Amino acid sequence: LSTIWAVSAFVGLVSLAIVPFITDPFSAVALFSLHGAALGIGIVAGNVHAYFGTIPATRIYGFAYMVMATRLAGLVVPIILGAALERSASTFSLVVFVFLLALLLMYLTFDDRPGFQDQARRLQ
Repeated sequence: LSTIWAVSAFVGLVSLAIVPFITDPFSAVALFSLHGAALGIGIVAGNVHAYFGTIPATRIYGFAYMVMATRLAGLVVPIILGAALERSASTFSLVVFVFLLALLLMYLTFDDRPGFQDQARRLQ
C-alpha cells in the first residue's frame, strides 16, 4: 500500500509540474485528469493507512492528521510551484526535484516494516 501511495503522489506531482508547459487543451485536460486520479488514489491509500495504523482509541487522530496534511499540501504546493515558475524554468525544475526527493525520503522512512501490523493488532 505504501508503494501505491508513493506512485500516486509521484504521478500527481509530475502531472501537476508538466501542466504549465502544455499549450494543447486536450493534453491539459488529460494531465489534469491524471492528476485527479492520482490525488484520489492517494487519499484512499492515506485513509487506509490511517485506519490500519491506529487502534480504535487513537483512530480519530490518524484521520485528523491525514485531513490536515492533505489540505495543507493542497494549499502550499501550488503556491510554491507557481512562485518557482514565475522566477525561472530552472528554479521550477529544482523545486519539483526537491519535492520528488522529499517524497522518496518519506517513502523510504515510513515504508511498512515487518511486524508493524501485528504490533497494532496486539494493542487492540
